[in-house]
Amino acid sequence: MTSGQWIRFKFDNDQGYSPLEGIRGPGDSGGPALLKINNTLYIVGVSSWQNAEPTEWQESKHRVIENYSRISYFKKWIKKTMG
Repeated sequence: MTSGQWIRFKFDNDQGYSPLEGIRGPGDSGGPALLKINNTLYIVGVSSWQNAEPTEWQESKHRVIENYSRISYFKKWIKKTMG
């Protein structure tokens, strides 16, 4: 789900997930959210924070909501800054 500057992933099922699905852990902030299109990987987000309230504040568990800063939201700033 996307909203403004955020991309959010909710890992709500601990069964039936793909081998490539995962949840970041403590210290993983700044890592990428990747999207593969035609065998090319694109960074679509940067890991920012995790809402672990559904797991009674146990990080890196199923049912947490992952929040990534959305690259497209900052596109103009990135292009201006990178020159």
